[in-house]
Amino acid sequence: MPDKRQMLYQTVGYTNQSQNPNESDINYCLTKSLQVPLNTKTHFRIWLPHREESNPNLVNEFWDWVNKYLEPSTSKRTMKNCGHVAVWLMTPEDEDHFGEDAVDPPISRNFFKDGFFNGDYKLSSEEEIVSFTRQYVACHTISAIEYARSLQSRGYDVGFLSQIQHTPVPFNESFGKYFNAGPVYPLLFIYAGTEASAVKHSDQRQLIDNETVSQALVEPKWSNDYLKSTPSELIPDHCGEKLYKWNFDKSALIDLTDAEIKQLDYKKRSEKFIG
Repeated sequence: MPDKRQMLYQTVGYTNQSQNPNESDINYCLTKSLQVPLNTKTHFRIWLPHREESNPNLVNEFWDWVNKYLEPSTSKRTMKNCGHVAVWLMTPEDEDHFGEDAVDPPISRNFFKDGFFNGDYKLSSEEEIVSFTRQYVACHTISAIEYARSLQSRGYDVGFLSQIQHTPVPFNESFGKYFNAGPVYPLLFIYAGTEASAVKHSDQRQLIDNETVSQALVEPKWSNDYLKSTPSELIPDHCGEKLYKWNFDKSALIDLTDAEIKQLDYKKRSEKFIG
């Protein structure tokens, strides 16, 4: 099916008729995601829980974990209809395999124990944080979004969540046995299926026009005139975010009925989480 959706849309639930991406499509899209220009050579991993043969129920367990620790803006009743998750994460490397003049030296595994921003070992200086963001967070994110776009171009409804960065310790407590290198650091994950039950869409997109982008310094309207001139009580939650569903050929979004919204059991994330 040709892709009629030029933008990425955030899927927040799936019908019970939804099918997971087939392995051929997964491999094709993973290949595309790893072919993007990346300057990081170490610590880069992508984990696909459904391929863990020792635990066929692992994706369901993953969604239970997500609902417990991340408080995501998703449909609590229908996300388990999605059986495909791909987690972008960092694993410790064997430091003995790197010379002192290595082009891309490893990060000490001490940083992985409590996450990169907690514990006795953590990134603290501006130089360390900028380097970490540039070499790892940016590269993983670009790769993951390319994976999502490739899946969408093949007709799948996709979504992504990055709050997982907040909870590396419980992530390792629950799933660490699947990684031989020791504690890992999860950055974000992509999920996909054939039939969304709900798609999140924001009025912010409707505020972008040719005038907005025809400037040397592009400043989206939601960051200036819209928010500065609109009384706060008139701005809906998340700047007009609403839930929709696709029409029959996925060429347009249509409103959900009140009954469909109630059936979703959709709850917005806690404000303490970002992403």
